[in-house]
Amino acid sequence: MRKVALTIATTLLATTSFAAVSQAATVILDPTGRGWIEQTGGDNGVSATNNYIVGNCGAGDCNDGEFRNHFAYDIPVFLPGQVLTGVVFKFDAGNIKDEQASSLEVQFTSTTSIASFSDLGVGTAYGSQVFTGADDNVVFDLTFNAAAIADITAAAGGQFLLSGRVISPTLFGATQPNQFAAGTTSGSDITQLELTFTDVAGGIPEPATWAMMIIGFGAIGASMRRRKKVAVTYA
Repeated sequence: MRKVALTIATTLLATTSFAAVSQAATVILDPTGRGWIEQTGGDNGVSATNNYIVGNCGAGDCNDGEFRNHFAYDIPVFLPGQVLTGVVFKFDAGNIKDEQASSLEVQFTSTTSIASFSDLGVGTAYGSQVFTGADDNVVFDLTFNAAAIADITAAAGGQFLLSGRVISPTLFGATQPNQFAAGTTSGSDITQLELTFTDVAGGIPEPATWAMMIIGFGAIGASMRRRKKVAVTYA
């Protein structure tokens, strides 16, 4: 009898243990749109393959002054029990121009609109990255902060926008030297969000747990059959 009780207890433990199992999953999202708006109001629209220049594009190049960029992503619906625990922005620096200083720092923030230049790069800060002239076409993995995790979670099943601007000391204007990072229009540049989820509900037991459950229930069934046979023998 004690053996049966022990088997039942072991089985129940195995049956309930999967509720605490954490299972992680990573999802990579390409942008549904990206682009830029310049300080004079011009923009290149919204396309998944657009250029996304950020910084000052002035004398000898654009002759337009400051550019700020923006990115849009469709966030999937989270599964029951899934919690977003990490966000990485995988950003191709593209072409770097550092004619004013040896480096430039780009800060990425929240944005609720991409309708105007003043909407971009002024929301809640998610993180920043420093680029130098040696970073042409280097892909950076920028880990976003808790504010980004919260905003993406709130956007589940909808669209998430972010934007960027140069925050390092820079002279902006059409006649000022270039100081920018810029993607290409080829569509090959990487501008992805990497989302990491943890399943805190643990709805799926691990293989080892399934094995313990099967063995345990099998042992219970065998024990019950033996008890029934004994009862018939002594009737």
